[in-house]
Amino acid sequence: MRQREPDLPAFRLDDGTPFTGARMNRTMKQFLGPHTDNKVGSFTWHSFRIGIASMLAQAGFEDQDIMATGRWSSRVFERYLKLARTRRKVVQDKISKI
Repeated sequence: MRQREPDLPAFRLDDGTPFTGARMNRTMKQFLGPHTDNKVGSFTWHSFRIGIASMLAQAGFEDQDIMATGRWSSRVFERYLKLARTRRKVVQDKISKI
């Protein structure tokens, strides 16, 4: 395994050029396309932004850490947060008792 070079992108091609969002989308479509129903939704590089924000929030990370990880300069990241099913159930139960 090659050592990560600090001045190059973490996700890159062998020649050092960045593995762009567009290229990631094409690659995901190529590999996941036959296994997904686009009528329901699709996977893109953006799915990972949503996923990491939700995962960090569920793990208890501070808002500023989530913002730094996703390079958000505002609280817009909160739009991405998805509650785990168990957490949604707890919230639903509380709401039903109001």
